Amino acid sequence: MERHVSATHRSSSFNCPSCGAFAHQTWTYALKQSQTPSTQTRQMSYAIANYASNVEFATCSHCKADSIWLNSQMIHPSSGIAPLPNFDMPDDVKEDYIEAREIIGKSPKGAAALLRLAVQKLCKHLGEQGDNINTDIKNLVQIL
Repeated sequence: MERHVSATHRSSSFNCPSCGAFAHQTWTYALKQSQTPSTQTRQMSYAIANYASNVEFATCSHCKADSIWLNSQMIHPSSGIAPLPNFDMPDDVKEDYIEAREIIGKSPKGAAALLRLAVQKLCKHLGEQGDNINTDIKNLVQIL
């Protein structure tokens, strides 16, 4: 079984949130602070530079896609903390899983509800009734 390494700030390698490959990440800053902004634009320049200096990009060596990080938190893509779905996951379960993966950063409770639905659908694919998730899981555990 392959191990998934979640994206972490400044890590040299992790599973890319775009392509899923475990790959080296190259880190760059969005903008370097200007040492001497002009007098007219000093206040604006400092504000932009201070904000932008907290923005970093991690570029995947496999697919060349960027993940964008603000204040050490990944802001794009938002699904980077969860692994990609297994290739043999049923399509209707995969659809719910992918949606949960996409919203987990914005709505953890919404993602949890979608994952619960995905588990319930998966239980049905595995021969259970699909009416009561607790009973379905209990029956599946007894088979093991």
